[in-house]
Amino acid sequence: MLQPLEWADARWEDPDGGSVYLHGILPCIVYPREIRPRTKWDGLALMATEDEPQVWQEEAQAERDSPGINVAEAMLGGGLDARYLDSLMLLEDITGPNFPDPEPRRLFLFAQKNHKYVFFIEPSADDDDDWLDLLERQATKITNPMVLLKTIFQKGRYRRIHLELSKISKPVSGMEPELFIAGSLAGAWWIEQELRLGVELSGERDARLAARIRGALGELRNKCGRNDVVLLLPHHLGRRNELLSALESSVTPEHISCADTVSEGEEE
Repeated sequence: MLQPLEWADARWEDPDGGSVYLHGILPCIVYPREIRPRTKWDGLALMATEDEPQVWQEEAQAERDSPGINVAEAMLGGGLDARYLDSLMLLEDITGPNFPDPEPRRLFLFAQKNHKYVFFIEPSADDDDDWLDLLERQATKITNPMVLLKTIFQKGRYRRIHLELSKISKPVSGMEPELFIAGSLAGAWWIEQELRLGVELSGERDARLAARIRGALGELRNKCGRNDVVLLLPHHLGRRNELLSALESSVTPEHISCADTVSEGEEE
């Protein structure tokens, strides 16, 4: 059963102190100022590996050299990603699709400029055997012949999910209609990805990420020297409920250090 997209930001209170402020974003779309996070926060948690800023730099340079090249290359890959990007290009009143991914990069640059702590929540497969094993099992699952067979019917299912999410979800105040449509498209994209992966593997992934989010919050408490810290967590809008459930179920935080960042930009 589909759950509505929760556009309003949410806050999760850690029993050990501090809170995680969950801010839903849409891949490749620039948010208008009206729905950007307005709460005060002490640290930023990005659902990515520590290599992501380098990827952003490379994509930004490619875009400067040849505008539109990143979208064109992503479209060449076909499949669900291309379907999502193609749908976005039909919406005239949104800013996107854009590469590098606008919202997490904007918040990262803002954190650098303002000397805020930054944490990368996804482990690096090069340094983490358990995470590498999970990624390998995920790859095996999505290339299973039966899973691949189901993708034949993906286009129709993607459209049905998108329409259903549009019906059951509610926009926040001041939201433009086409941004709301883009949210339903992004939600359908995420749900399709998760259907391919399966409940067991996605649950294992989310449990590990939740432990690391709590570990980041613990490190933020230590860095700031107080218990009322706020960790901003931008995340795919479609995965809000799963992340909250994983945080509620998380027992042992996993220690995670903040990244060494050098200021090189500002919030756009």
